[in-house]
Amino acid sequence: RACVEAGESIGSIGDSVFRMNTLLSSKMKVQQKILSLLLYPIMLFCLLIAAVLILSFFVIPSIEGLFEGKDLPTFTYLVFSVSHILKEYWLLGLLLLTFGSMGLVFFLRKPKVREEISRQLLHWPLIGHFLLLSSVSLIATTLSLLLQGGLTLVKALELSKESIANPAMK
Repeated sequence: RACVEAGESIGSIGDSVFRMNTLLSSKMKVQQKILSLLLYPIMLFCLLIAAVLILSFFVIPSIEGLFEGKDLPTFTYLVFSVSHILKEYWLLGLLLLTFGSMGLVFFLRKPKVREEISRQLLHWPLIGHFLLLSSVSLIATTLSLLLQGGLTLVKALELSKESIANPAMK
């Protein structure tokens, strides 16, 4: 919207749309690269959960008979207990996970909650630094495009502020 407004103000809408297209395509490439980088850890996490469930439901109960009547080390006893709990209360766990996820989604839809989470994320060591740098980069790029389009600095700064998605950074 800001780039089109800048183009309208100086009469070169074509140049503004071209610059906006360049900015959006480079932003999309970065988002795709980040998504592809996150895909591997997400797959590993899903495989880890699947392995733990398979061990808890099938492998551990099949070898549990070997240890009946014996004094077990604390960790072994803990593993058998967790397996029993998962096997006995899997439906309750699934319901808790489902309703907990739904509650979290509902909770995160509130603007004040999202703003507070965004504010807290800025204090995390790696994530906060990345969010800060990406927001500054987006502001600088948008500001550059708007100033090249002929807007005044004050108007360009006001419109650049709208390009930030993080509510705590606005």
